[in-house]
Amino acid sequence: MFVITADQRGSRRIGSRAAARMRELSDTYEADLLLPIAHYAGDELQFVSESATAVTAISLEMSDDAWYVGIGVGAGTLGETAADSHGAAFEFAREAVIAAKPLPWGIAVRADDEELGADAEAGLALLQGIRSKRTSSGRDIAELVEELGSVTAAAQELGISVSAASKRARIALLRHEALGFPLAARLLAFANGSEVRETLKT
Repeated sequence: MFVITADQRGSRRIGSRAAARMRELSDTYEADLLLPIAHYAGDELQFVSESATAVTAISLEMSDDAWYVGIGVGAGTLGETAADSHGAAFEFAREAVIAAKPLPWGIAVRADDEELGADAEAGLALLQGIRSKRTSSGRDIAELVEELGSVTAAAQELGISVSAASKRARIALLRHEALGFPLAARLLAFANGSEVRETLKT
């Protein structure tokens, strides 16, 4: 299984966003989670899933929103809540979120197989690097293409030409992200000893 432990950056300065993020992510990913999202002291959230695709999406979304993200990959025994659960995946997630804090990309992966875990982390780091360099217009076009399904629809929503929207999409490296997302999910799945065939993004 996969366990994500996410720690909000600068919560003392800007206030906790944990409750709001729990609601938002529960609405989006509830079907992919094995347990309800847990909220711990210190503005930490914890997610438990068997879906490499969902873990990839959640990790990038949390990183975009100024959270350190630690992903633990391995065995675990589930209780009624994450707090009642235990096992290697939970221990790895705790190690990973600590390891994520000094990293420029803010995401770390720990797994039984260290090499496969490092491969998965590298895939996520590259994606996070693409996303972190986007301007506000790049983030806007990325969100609209994801929501509406095409650059043409995003152009209509923004009230600009398709060629202008396509230029924004190129600069924002949307096609690079579309190629990298399933690769990162597959690397996570391999670290978990499985394969992934479906993705949330195409």
